[in-house]
Amino acid sequence: MSGRKADLVRWAALVVVAGFAVREITAHWAQFRDTLGGIGWMTFIASSSALVASLAVSAYGWQAVVDGLGEGVGYRCGARICLVGQLGKYVPGSVWAYLMQMELARQAGLSRARVFTGSLIYAAIGLVAAALAYALASRVMFTLADLVTTSLAAGTPRRRRSGKPLEGTAARPD
Repeated sequence: MSGRKADLVRWAALVVVAGFAVREITAHWAQFRDTLGGIGWMTFIASSSALVASLAVSAYGWQAVVDGLGEGVGYRCGARICLVGQLGKYVPGSVWAYLMQMELARQAGLSRARVFTGSLIYAAIGLVAAALAYALASRVMFTLADLVTTSLAAGTPRRRRSGKPLEGTAARPD
């Protein structure tokens, strides 16, 4: 594809992504405005900082996976491919992010197959990490819930305001 044609395709893709983003925001404008208005400045600054840090680490992780499949890509090139390619997630259909990454990789002189394989491996790593985090969090939450339930069950039987025991609870002699 010639340079001018490739530029037109890139700009068209950017316009499509921006169009879908604008469409979604305008469709849910009241909810968007209320949510945005309820965020304090310190929360906004802290969450934005965490977002930027997570994007940087995510791009580095993706680049490390792709580097593991062949010659080094470099952080700057890898971040451009990973992060710009991720804009494809906002276009309906799950294939666009992968197609954008493969096209950006081809333009950078990388194999499409290598980048696609790296992206799939990176997604699998993310799934495993999320499953482990869920397992850990749910175990902690269940442990806390069990502790609270056990503590409540060990207390006095629940009674109505009238003093009669609730159904399903044993009355203890006072």
